[in-house]
Amino acid sequence: MDKTFNKRTYFSTEDDLMILREVLGQNPYEDSNRWNFIHLNILQITGKSITTRALQDRVKILVNQYLNKEKKQQIKSSTRTSIKQSSINYLTKKNERWFEIRSRQLVLQERQQTLLEKKCEAEHVEKIRKLEIKEKRLQMDEMKLKTQLEIFSNQQKLLGLAFQKHN
Repeated sequence: MDKTFNKRTYFSTEDDLMILREVLGQNPYEDSNRWNFIHLNILQITGKSITTRALQDRVKILVNQYLNKEKKQQIKSSTRTSIKQSSINYLTKKNERWFEIRSRQLVLQERQQTLLEKKCEAEHVEKIRKLEIKEKRLQMDEMKLKTQLEIFSNQQKLLGLAFQKHN
């Protein structure tokens, strides 16, 4: 047996929201084969190695938690609301929260991309500036060498003239 299935899997709120969103969208209670599609989607989205059975168990746990919470609230308030409607409301709220979190993630990713592009642009500008400085230094060095060569040439001419006069 694969060791990854022996490890305990922990679910975050975001994981629960994704799972519930998939269950709400696919409705595997109409067709049990849809559990496999949900399982594959959750594996792709979360990257968690869980079995279809573990996924079903997690949904049961979430629904039972909700029903227990709802039952306690009903006893306290003595209201008779539809459990089904309350479940839909609960799942809808979870789904809306997931979309809110996902939207924030996308905005952050866009900001990070923009900052990265600005950083690359700034680095490019800095490289160009450094290259321009190097080019100016090379031009100055070239002018300096030409001047030194001209001075050396003139010194040779003077030495040649002085040598001719001396002879």
